[in-house]
Amino acid sequence: MEQKTQCPLCLGLHDNCFVEKTEVDGKPFESYMCFQCGMTTNSHFALDSEHLEKSTENNTQLMNDLKVIDDDRGLVWFPSVVNMGEKGIIYPDGVLTDWYWYYAKVVNIPKDEQGDYEGHERRLAVESAEKFGQFEFTDACIAMGIIKDNG
Repeated sequence: MEQKTQCPLCLGLHDNCFVEKTEVDGKPFESYMCFQCGMTTNSHFALDSEHLEKSTENNTQLMNDLKVIDDDRGLVWFPSVVNMGEKGIIYPDGVLTDWYWYYAKVVNIPKDEQGDYEGHERRLAVESAEKFGQFEFTDACIAMGIIKDNG
């Protein structure tokens, strides 16, 4: 069941944060996503949890630098990486003091170049990814086509 909630980073300035409540392995599980700032978390990212430790080992330095500790929920939030298959991917890149959201589309690989890509017919075009500011995650989602522009 999905419902609106408050983002610890936006602090009630926007109403684009959602929580999905379900069960995983018979236990309550909550997944959070703020479509305003782009931060996300879930029940596995509880402070001092094994899942959190493993995730931070696999995260980029930027993702770990940008983490937000949510003391009210006892969770750690990170920037989202939104992979929507054929629609592409939205990801953060840069350094703590100078970073952006990027939206990379999936593009066709010409037949004569497919050998350079292990025979694949499509790839992510990260070299021509569309760049969005730190506070423009919603715009990246609109560009990807996963939310509508109501403006």
